[in-house]
Amino acid sequence: MDADSTGDAYARIVSRGYGLEVPDVLHPVKHLTEPWDQDLKKHVFEFVLHKDMDGDSDERIDRQKNEIKTYGPSPEDMKASKGETHTYRWKFKLDREFKASSNFCHIHQVKAGDGPDAGMPLMTITPRAGTPDKLELIFTAPTGASGSGKPMVVGLKPIKGSRVEAYEKVKYDDNGTFELKIRRVSDDSLLFNYVNPNTTIRYTLPEADRVRLTVVDLRGREVAVLADRFQEAGWYECFWNPVDLKGRCLNGGTYVAVLKTGSHSKTIKLPFLK
Repeated sequence: MDADSTGDAYARIVSRGYGLEVPDVLHPVKHLTEPWDQDLKKHVFEFVLHKDMDGDSDERIDRQKNEIKTYGPSPEDMKASKGETHTYRWKFKLDREFKASSNFCHIHQVKAGDGPDAGMPLMTITPRAGTPDKLELIFTAPTGASGSGKPMVVGLKPIKGSRVEAYEKVKYDDNGTFELKIRRVSDDSLLFNYVNPNTTIRYTLPEADRVRLTVVDLRGREVAVLADRFQEAGWYECFWNPVDLKGRCLNGGTYVAVLKTGSHSKTIKLPFLK
């Protein structure tokens, strides 16, 4: 779906089967417009929120929503069913002066459509204020499952002020999978690269020991530290996404996991293709 010169973004989006949620009640102006973008040489959808004037529906609270979404009345082929794999691709731009929040500040969510978690988010992309600001991928485990957390976090600075393209691939199932890549449009730089299932590294300690588990490239340079602590005897499992020590996405190639304890050392090849 592309914007056009008609200026009626609301009607255009609804005609394609999407639902709209815009904060036009308290502050009755258009919060979704279709201006001309000089970089892309085309019209784009522009989402605008006014921090001190907008609210949620007719209530003035600090949680404004301006979004398009699939919902109940959307065509069936736009909604995911169990066993299906759906891909989503879209370009977006956060203004260079965009202010991330330390609280509610989501730019994309995958939500459950039915079942005990209907309406609840599963995967969320969130800019988060900090030193420095971050872009977080948040996983919310379904009812009865574990694993909620932030499977990947990168710096927000390389993303702000540039047009980027997101590619998301989701398999909806009891053991589903999720993939998210974000690339800068101007030079195709990979700024975010998450794949689940990701690379799994398993090892066994016959006795308690100090463990250091790192990932190195083929030149022997350390790019990640997965464990550096004392561990009891037993079986262990950890996961690695291809990012370096500063949270930047790594180039394609082959990497090696190096496990060192007080008594031995072991290496494991970890293929990773961009």
